Amino acid sequence: MYIGTNQQTYPCTGRSQTATTVRFELPDTVPEALGDTVSLHDDSGYELCAYAVADYLRTVIGANALTLTNEPEAVEPDTTDTGATEPDTLTQIQLAVAELAETEAAHDLENKVAIAELAEAMAGGET
Repeated sequence: MYIGTNQQTYPCTGRSQTATTVRFELPDTVPEALGDTVSLHDDSGYELCAYAVADYLRTVIGANALTLTNEPEAVEPDTTDTGATEPDTLTQIQLAVAELAETEAAHDLENKVAIAELAEAMAGGET
């Protein structure tokens, strides 16, 4: 089996097709440019099917494949840091809990010191 395009032929080991895409497996070489059509032929030269390149949004010529597709090109999400971040609610809650624990610990220490001073005063200054 082979494909024909731009007055050239290329060995083809398979074709897969969906509603929006046609993919030809080309084990040896791929076309550098496409003609108006891409046709698939059996080994005797009989044309099995033909596809008008203009009917497809994009053509992708890869290392071992030719793809005609109407699917838009995938866009990678922008992951650049703009410096403006929204507050992380969980982090703010954790920070508030930590500050509360520090405040309670400080007051606990103040209370222990006050109790110790009171106990010393009650004991007549001997502790």
